[in-house]
Amino acid sequence: KMVEMCNEALDVASSLRMNLNVGGVDLVDGDLRSTLAFLTHLARYSRGERQNITLRRTTPVIQWANHQVAERGKKQTHNMIHSFKDHILRNSQYVFQLLSSFYPKAVNLNFISPGHSDEEARANAKYLLTLMWSLDIPVCILVDDIVNVRPNPMKSMIETMHAHYSLLCSRPRLL
Repeated sequence: KMVEMCNEALDVASSLRMNLNVGGVDLVDGDLRSTLAFLTHLARYSRGERQNITLRRTTPVIQWANHQVAERGKKQTHNMIHSFKDHILRNSQYVFQLLSSFYPKAVNLNFISPGHSDEEARANAKYLLTLMWSLDIPVCILVDDIVNVRPNPMKSMIETMHAHYSLLCSRPRLL
């Protein structure tokens, strides 16, 4: 019965032009990646982003992110990304710099390691996700997606940060 209900939900999502390679069995079995893919598409749809997640037209988001990091005072060329496959995203340092550009006091540098080893990169990714969730940035990404630099989840995370930043800038400031 649960598989039928999940398949029905996926059929509705399919009719809304959400291209998912997920089956109802995956959702019932609790496959985390499938569940996150489904929830990410639903969140994007509810925000009005009805396009498929693709790696096309990433330049504006990358330019925004690089501009934010440069504005923060980190103007070294090795701190710029050119795509969501860039290996410098692995240790989360770049994303911490990006997050610091609009939440300067939120990132505690004592919890961040250089990220040279797998354990350090994983610890940084865990801290990054905890920090983003505590700041109400609704990211749907796994620690493994960050450590393995998977381009689609990385793109989704940085686009979500961009949307969150746009919301922050549009809100009136309180005295």
